[in-house]
Amino acid sequence: MNPKLKLLVLIALLVATGHSFAQKTTLQASVSGLKGDGHKAILSVVDGNKVLPVDTLAIDNKGNLKATAPCSKPSLFLLNISGINNSTLHLMLEPGDKVSLELAYIDTLAFLHIANAKGSANVQLYQQFNDILFRHSLQARHIDNEYILPSTSENRKEELGQQLQQVQLAQNIAIRKKKKKNT
Repeated sequence: MNPKLKLLVLIALLVATGHSFAQKTTLQASVSGLKGDGHKAILSVVDGNKVLPVDTLAIDNKGNLKATAPCSKPSLFLLNISGINNSTLHLMLEPGDKVSLELAYIDTLAFLHIANAKGSANVQLYQQFNDILFRHSLQARHIDNEYILPSTSENRKEELGQQLQQVQLAQNIAIRKKKKKNT
């Protein structure tokens, strides 16, 4: 059989079976607020009812990481930073996406916040969702603190004050970055 004809038959079979070719999706992130060295990030993909690891990434001493993952269709990816609580981010990535994230981990709140995200519309939408979660988390803590403060010890009041300062700092950073982005 002619080699060109074989190639055409093979391509026709792949198209007929719905096979799609995976494109590279790149993810760059910087994480502020990490304490200590040696943090790693684990990138996984959700496939049906399974979570499959894609890559384990070293986070450098400046808090930066970079990953490249094969992606043949829009997929839900998980990014988890080892050694810190509540650090899993959900990202809907598309084939060929180039995603850049600025993350802020607030230790006293045990919360990983997306301060800024660049990429597809799905990534932008998830950032908006994350912002809503962040605001609700802050509101819930404020309500709780309002009822707890009169009966708390001085140490707890100081701890709550530090949490508030960290939250205000994270909010100010996010606001500055959004203003800078819009100019």
